[in-house]
Amino acid sequence: MWQLTPLPTLVTSVVVALMPIESDVEIGQAYVEMSGLRRRVLRDRVLDDAVGAISGRVLQALSRREREQYAWQFQVVDDDSVNAFALPGGWVFLNCGLLRATRTPEEVAGVVAHEMGHVLSRHSQKRMIEERLISTLLRALVHEDGDDEQEGFGERVAETLARGALQLGALRFSRANEFEADARGSKLLRAAGIGVGGMVSFFEELLRLEADAPSSALSREWLSTHPATTERIRTLRAQVDELPAAERARAWSGGAMRFRELDWEAVRRAAAIGH
Repeated sequence: MWQLTPLPTLVTSVVVALMPIESDVEIGQAYVEMSGLRRRVLRDRVLDDAVGAISGRVLQALSRREREQYAWQFQVVDDDSVNAFALPGGWVFLNCGLLRATRTPEEVAGVVAHEMGHVLSRHSQKRMIEERLISTLLRALVHEDGDDEQEGFGERVAETLARGALQLGALRFSRANEFEADARGSKLLRAAGIGVGGMVSFFEELLRLEADAPSSALSREWLSTHPATTERIRTLRAQVDELPAAERARAWSGGAMRFRELDWEAVRRAAAIGH
């Protein structure tokens, strides 16, 4: 049976495909500079070392080109809510509240991989164009920045998005975006030898926090923009079950290498002090 893709979704996918990957970094950088986000970033050696060790392992699963084309920065934000977010170009931010809610570094690795999935799938750019499709296309078509350089249509779209980068702060990913980021993140975890068990156990912790809402630290934003957690757990388990029997155990728990060098209780304490 033929399945029809909604026209706006198809158009945005085509337009984003025309944008050079390097432009993603410019869009993310523009938001960081315009939003004042840098002032919310915590500078703490324990947190930086932990997030660096975890993200470094996940980054190993990328191709050399993917590692080099994106900025890939992973930082902790002074925010008590259980949440994380990513910007085009590879900026990934983890809230203090999220670090305190996790029980293992593998759970944080699951969050990091999920956010990297958003970046690699270029979800932010697609959502920005979807929400203002006609105006974005028109501005790119009549674009004139006065530098007398010939630019392709995709580059003009990227410049249009960079000028409106503050829109990123109000974006809400679709359910399809979230499931795609889960799937892509799951593949990154398996390729990095970490396994998807941490991602699932974090979702199970979210279930507990959801049951305690609104008294829990789980952000309203998370509850309003993410698919049902039980459905996400079920989907991830099904994806592992579909693998050949010989691969399932490793896909679930990862390889022999763990984050033994990290004292996770010390990391959680640092996140509490930081906030």
